[in-house]
Order: sequence, then structure tokens, then C-alpha cells
Amino acid sequence: QLPKIVERHEQTAGAIHRCVEVSGVINKIVFHLQRVSKVVEVEKEEPVEEQPEPSKPIDPIEEKKKELLRELSTLGMGQVAKIKRLLKRIEELNEEYFRANLATPLARHELMTLLAEQALRLPLYVTPVGEFPPPRVGAITASDAYKLSVGDYCAAFCEDMWILGEVKSIADNGRYEIRDVDDSEKPLTILARRRVIPLPQYRADPVRDAHAIFPVNAWILALYPQTTVFYKGIVEEPPKSATDPYKVSFDDATYPSGFSPPLEVPQRYVLAFRETAYKPREKGGDKSEREAAVPEMSKEEMREQKAAEREKKRLEKAEETKQQKIMEKERKKAEKAEMKEQKREEKMREKERKKKEKAKEKKRLAKERRMLRKKEAAEKKEQKKTEEEEKEEGGSKDEAAEREVEEEPREEEEEDEDKEEEDEKEEDEEEEEEERDDGEEEEKDSTEDEM
Repeated sequence: QLPKIVERHEQTAGAIHRCVEVSGVINKIVFHLQRVSKVVEVEKEEPVEEQPEPSKPIDPIEEKKKELLRELSTLGMGQVAKIKRLLKRIEELNEEYFRANLATPLARHELMTLLAEQALRLPLYVTPVGEFPPPRVGAITASDAYKLSVGDYCAAFCEDMWILGEVKSIADNGRYEIRDVDDSEKPLTILARRRVIPLPQYRADPVRDAHAIFPVNAWILALYPQTTVFYKGIVEEPPKSATDPYKVSFDDATYPSGFSPPLEVPQRYVLAFRETAYKPREKGGDKSEREAAVPEMSKEEMREQKAAEREKKRLEKAEETKQQKIMEKERKKAEKAEMKEQKREEKMREKERKKKEKAKEKKRLAKERRMLRKKEAAEKKEQKKTEEEEKEEGGSKDEAAEREVEEEPREEEEEDEDKEEEDEKEEDEEEEEEERDDGEEEEKDSTEDEM
């Protein structure tokens, strides 16, 4: 039922977050109202000296203003408390939604999308007037004595790298059992507090709490985009608003400057830099087995090992990028070929349709011509018959007239035959011309496909 609950509260969440964005003005009003309330309370608590008070006229308007200010202060504080309760509930729903999705089997790209969405849902901390933000707000780091809770997300130093992990349990000796977010089947890793950095619980507003934002050129640990590993980097540009990300240049020896181009990283995944050379211990086995499994290494060997691992990661990343480019190229090529095939099929269908329409039109015209010739022949025959009848009534005929009458039908028949032959020739020529046009178009399409 969790997605339904979240969906039902989306509009409320949007309205509340808009209220939070303008809560600075409300907080200022509340601050002034608190001052007025304190002044009123102090006046009430001060003992009244028994001295003759000078008779001053009481201004009813000023008294009315004070009363309205007290009512407004009470109303404003009640609204602030209500908004905070709603924001807390929305925060709990977002966390439940994130954990429910994280517990299901996810593909790599789905996990990256989920982590990016959770970073955007990180709540904004609205600092009360005159107060300082607590730890785990933006860049304000928790002290080493700070104790994490089960379910907290953190950066954990495991296998010579800082990974994104989740606290699964806490041992009696204060050590934490960490689960790798990117590999749920991997055994839990036991780590000391010094190798665990909790993630921020709230975003900081650069306008109100600029001291809770990492400055330019600050060394930090940031989650590299599309991975679950934190790398050393430097802040190129801090966020200018509560919703803006950091722009971080990561430490990378493959670039001439030693740093990668600036990449955007949300506030949730930007931590204070901490360097450690301790080895993690995996859960299980006694102390002697763990010491045998992790032999002591000199600083030079550790440095070489780190350099080799960095090079290996760089090569893997380059290979992955190369494969992605090849796959993208193949996909675009397949899409282009499919589009060409679709266009060719559409052209063929259009040609067939036009050809059928043309043939149909030819048949219709030929039929009309035949009907017209038949009609003309019938009219001539009728006319001839009428003339013969008139001549028979009028008397005898000349021999020349008889021959002329006998030759006229033969001439007309010959003319009709000549017309039919001409029509057939025209139709044959048109069909040959169409076949030539179709052949030329097919050759043109084939050359385009080859190109």
C-alpha cells in the first residue's frame, strides 16, 4: 500500500515544500512575535512597585494592536508546528518508499535512478531564527562520538575504497555491520566508527545557512555519478539555491590537470574528506584468522596497491564506456535501417496504389471509348438505314451511288480498327514507360540503401 500512500500525499507534499521555500518570511514574523511575547511576559513577571503611577491616558488602539499581535503569534506558531508535523510524515513516507524499492531486486540503472531520486527527496532544514543548524545538515559533519542507528546510510571504508552502505546492526563493542548497497549478496563488513561517515539527513539552504555549505576549493568525498563509490574531489562551484547540486572535480591522474571535468553531485552524497589506511574486517572468523587473511603492508606497498586498483577501475570504466558507445552506435544503426525499410515499404505501397489507380483509370477510359465507338456505329447504321429507306421510296439508284454506299461501311470499319490499334499501342507504350520509371526508382532506392 506504500506507493498508493505516497501518490495520495504528492499534492500535499508539493504544497508543503512550497510553503517551506517561503518559510523565511514566516520565521521572521514569528521571531518578531516571539520578541513581543517575551516583552509582554517580562512585563507580567516584573513585580509591581507600590509607587504612585503617573496617570497616562491608555491608548485603546495600541492595546488592540498588542492583542492582535499576541493572537497572530499564537496562530503562527500553531501553523508552523502543523507544517513541521506534515513534513516529518512526508519524510517518513519517502524513507519507507526508498527502503521498499531497495529491498526488491533492481537492475544497475534502476538502482542509480533510485539513488538520484532519493537525493532529490532529501528534506530541507529550515533553521529557526537565532539558532544554528545541527550536525548532519549539509556540510556540518557529525563528531566521532556520534552514534549511527540501524538503517542509517553512510560512506563506509571497505576494500580500500569508500562505498555507499547501510548500517544493518551494531555490535556490543560499538562496531558497525555494513551492507554494500550495490551488492546485497556480499557478506556484511564489520567496521569501526572512524571508517564510517554518516550521510546528511537534511539539505542546507545556501541563502540562510551559507556556513553549512562546502566552499569553493574544499576537499571532499563525493559519490561519483552512476556509481556507489565515493572519491576524493574538490568543490568547483557550491549550490546557489536549496535545490542546486555541487559541481565537483574528482581527483583523476588520467587528466593532464589531475582532475576530471566538473560533475554535478547532490548535497546528500557530498561529505567532508577523510583519509584512512585501515583495513576492514569481514564478519566471521576469529581474530587470528582475520589477521592471517589481512597481512600487514608497508605504506609504499599500500600506495602501489591503491594506484593499481585505481588504474584497474579506470580501465574498467573506459571499457564500459566504450561498450556503451558501441551499443549506442549499433542501436542507432538498427533504428536507421528500420526507418529506411519502413520508408521503402511505404514507397512501394504508394507505387502499388498509384499503379492500381492508373490501371483502373485506363480501363475506365478504354471502356468509355469503346462505348462511344459503339454508339457512333449504331447512329451511323441507323442513319444509313433511314437513307436507304428514303432512297427506296424515291425510286432507282445510280451505280456510283450504290458503290459509294457499299464502300462507306467498309471504310468506317477500317477506321474503327485503326483507332483500336492506336489505343492498344498507346496503352502498351504507357505500360512500358511506367515499368521503366519503376525500375529507375528501385535502382535509386537500392543505391541509397547501399550508401
